[in-house]
Amino acid sequence: MGIAKFILEGVTQIDVTSDTVTSNNLLSGYIATGADGERVVGAYTGEGNINPYVMRTVTSFDSTISYLGTGAFRSCATLLTVNIPQCTSIGTEAFRDCTSLTTVYASNCENILGGAFSYCTELTDISFPNCKSIGPNAFVNCNIRIASFPECEYIYTQAFGLCSSLTEAFFPKCTTMYSMAFAYCYSLSSLYFPKITTISASCFRGCSAITEINPIMFPSLSLIIGNYAFFDCRNLVSVNLPSCTGVGLSAFMECSSLVNVSLPMCTEIAEYAFMNA
Repeated sequence: MGIAKFILEGVTQIDVTSDTVTSNNLLSGYIATGADGERVVGAYTGEGNINPYVMRTVTSFDSTISYLGTGAFRSCATLLTVNIPQCTSIGTEAFRDCTSLTTVYASNCENILGGAFSYCTELTDISFPNCKSIGPNAFVNCNIRIASFPECEYIYTQAFGLCSSLTEAFFPKCTTMYSMAFAYCYSLSSLYFPKITTISASCFRGCSAITEINPIMFPSLSLIIGNYAFFDCRNLVSVNLPSCTGVGLSAFMECSSLVNVSLPMCTEIAEYAFMNA
């Protein structure tokens, strides 16, 4: 039957040293660091003893842990919910391929590293109110509907790529987005990035639900649209960006529904910017 609820009371750090799977279908190779600094192989169950294995059949993770290391819960296929209110950093691929995971609450997390929740195909409900940085591929191919990160400043490459159910992206403090950050988010239509001055290469590539781009979405006083930024946004009808000063290579290429463009401050439009639009 496995463990119904996996609790790590007082554990401050977990790192993965191997991906060894025993004949009993137990995932081993964990090192836990307790509040007293003692490092033990396995994980603390919250019942006064050290469990030398982590069951693959864990369904929820509720903990006072402050740091999750690389691959800490990778491929825990039955994990459903994660509540880590004191965790400040989630390591690389910490929850990758947790294909049943639906909910994550991390109220104090400031850094989500690369691939942390990649391919969590059922993940729909997330809360990261204090997150400042989202690493590359962090949420790639997840089922998130709304990405609301009120404190986030950095979104790295393909952080939300292929999130086909994502409809809203709300990032009031974001200053930097890297390439393909929201590429192929087919349902994405509502954007809010008031501090962005450069829309990076292929950032919204293939986002076919975007129908308009306006100064409410990108109100910066000086805006540059990068190469392929809105490539193949096939339902884009209107672009109205009074503060845009430059449009990159193929930025709106294959935007076949585009009929209205207003860029009164633009001084440079690169090759093929509106080709087949």
